[in-house]
This record gives sequence, C-alpha cells and structure tokens, in this order.
Amino acid sequence: MDNKDAIVFSVLVIGILCLFAGVIGMNYWDAQQVRVMYQQAYAKNMDCRSDSKRSIYEVEKVCGPVPKFDDYND
Repeated sequence: MDNKDAIVFSVLVIGILCLFAGVIGMNYWDAQQVRVMYQQAYAKNMDCRSDSKRSIYEVEKVCGPVPKFDDYND
C-alpha cells in the first residue's frame, strides 16, 4: 500500500464517520425540537390555567386540554 492509497482510505473512513455523525446529530436535533415544542405548549397551557379565575369547566373551554407528549412525538 503506497502513500496515495493510505490517504484515499483515510479520507474514505473519515467521510463515512462524518456521515454517521451527521445522521446521529440530526436525529438528536429533531428529538430536542420535539421536546422544546412540547415544553412550550405545556408552559403556555399552564400559564393560561393559573391566570384563569374560572371554574374547571370554563378553563377547559378557554385553555384547552393539557398537552400530552405523545401528541408531539411521532
């Protein structure tokens, strides 16, 4: 194996590792975005409920149901 073959092999291995790292990174990013979206919706709903001076039935009509994580997770 001469020097050029070693360089090509190294570049190929590094490229494949970068591809795998990118795929894993994108999956992590997508999961984080889902969590953030759920947390924001939950916090907004809880703020609405805590600010409301209405009965529980009226709060459900005005604020809507409490968000569930399963609704945001595909």
